Order: sequence, then C-alpha cells, then structure tokens
Amino acid sequence: MQQESEATYEELHQQAEALRADAETAFLNNDLQKAKQKRSEAAEKEEHAFERTPTENKKARGTIALSAVTLYYLGRDRDNTLRCGQDYLRDKSIDKRSKEIIESLLEEAWGWDRN
Repeated sequence: MQQESEATYEELHQQAEALRADAETAFLNNDLQKAKQKRSEAAEKEEHAFERTPTENKKARGTIALSAVTLYYLGRDRDNTLRCGQDYLRDKSIDKRSKEIIESLLEEAWGWDRN
C-alpha cells in the first residue's frame, strides 16, 4: 500500500470506503464508539481524496465531498459536518446535485445540540 502522501484520489477514496465498511460493521455490532471513530477516519480520507481530485472532474469531486460530509453526519460530528459542508458548498467545482444533498445534511446538523 502506498503512503497517503503518494496515493491518488481514487486510492484514498477506496481506503475511505474500506473504513466506512468497518464503521458499518462496528455499528451493527453495537460498538458505537468504534463506528464513530472509523467514520471520522473515513471522512478525513475523503477530505484528502477531494484535495487530489482534478477540479474539472465535478462529478467525482461531488461524490467525494458528499461522502465526507455524510460520514461526519452519520458519526453525529456536528462541528466537522458543518465545517466540511460549508467549505464544499463554496467550492465551484462540485456538481449541483451533490451540493443540494450537502445543504440538506447541514440544515439538519444545525439543529443538533453542541455536546
């Protein structure tokens, strides 16, 4: 496996997907702390993948951005959901549909308690 500094956006996205699967397994086994940790790790991988995705590839950028926000959202990480989502909404290289879904996740996350 390549070091993250050498990995392509596709490889980072695949790594994030593996972490997402680990998170879902942990969730199904009622290990909520591990599920949250794995979702957070996966979201961070997606953020790194996004940085490496060519700006002209709007669909891939949208998919990866949506994945990152969704992972923070599923982990009930309000601050990172909002931070990440707001950053992506300002990015002109993300497709419209992904932005619409990100917006709806942010609207819901705004209502969560800050604890």
